[in-house]
Amino acid sequence: RSLLDVQDGGLSELQNIIGRLRELATQMANGTYTDNDRSMAQLEFESLGNQISNLILSATYNAKRTMNGALAPGSNALMRLQAGSSGDEFVQIEKGAGTYIGNQVTSGSISINTQSNALAAMDALEDILFEVNSARAINGASKNRLISVVDNLSSATVMAEQALGRILDADMANESSKNLKFKILRS
Repeated sequence: RSLLDVQDGGLSELQNIIGRLRELATQMANGTYTDNDRSMAQLEFESLGNQISNLILSATYNAKRTMNGALAPGSNALMRLQAGSSGDEFVQIEKGAGTYIGNQVTSGSISINTQSNALAAMDALEDILFEVNSARAINGASKNRLISVVDNLSSATVMAEQALGRILDADMANESSKNLKFKILRS
């Protein structure tokens, strides 16, 4: 579960960065700003794009990356977590993608250096934000799934221990009964 918490923290920060990128795009789409203003805002825009790439690399748990460095949407990798006593019992968890976003911003595919680019960036960032929100929803669903597996395994362990206790208790009652019968027959 902690791994998923780390992943969700990374996705939350990614969501915050994209929110700031959208703010900048919205501001620069406004006709009151000059191209000089837009070029200054573009510096922050690109810096945030670099931060996205850093975030993807630094979101780790036990030296495993929790976010996917895939270069395209929909190419999210899967993590396989052991979820039972045998090797074939596992839960697959999707890693949230993000590198493609940073690459689009730093390469200039998405930019706010002109009013028309800023308008296009607003639409592109809206789609990207939807992707990140979807990744957070998948993360939450995976967390719930993992909690369910843990609860089920815990319940199975408790039931097995209770069954063993009943068997041992039944054997003790049987032995006590035999012992009493033996004493009666001996007297």
